[in-house]
Amino acid sequence: EIIREIGANARNMLESMEDIIWSVIPSNDAFRNLILHLREYAIPLFELKNIGFKITAPETAPPLSIPMEIRRNVFLIAKEAVNNLVKYSGCTSAVIDLSLLHSVFRMRIEDNGKGFDVEKDCGRNGLRNMKYRAKKMGGKIDIHSSPGKGTCIVLSVKI
Repeated sequence: EIIREIGANARNMLESMEDIIWSVIPSNDAFRNLILHLREYAIPLFELKNIGFKITAPETAPPLSIPMEIRRNVFLIAKEAVNNLVKYSGCTSAVIDLSLLHSVFRMRIEDNGKGFDVEKDCGRNGLRNMKYRAKKMGGKIDIHSSPGKGTCIVLSVKI
């Protein structure tokens, strides 16, 4: 059991390092690269759990450069939301909708799972971290959920 725990910790550390490396590579600052990176992360998790999914994004991504810190925080918010969806929601379908309008990036991650009481502190840091990251970027995050009604997380940030 200790060896399994060491292995899990090593995998988590490696994944964190990969996220950091991706976020600092200047060529990844294009909007389309963020879209691709989010897809590459989410699709295997949805498929592994047999969750039907739809990921929508502009077909022709504008040639917009996203600053490293915003790119990193957006990805980490998406990663947290997708992980929570896969681990806890019990959903059968999920939607990730990415858009950019007048330099405002918007990401909506929604599921049809069991939902939760957003007012109840579950003792985990995930939601707090998402709110902190959104605030740090000067963005706004709305988390809507209730028991039996799924969850919808919407992030908006000016690029």
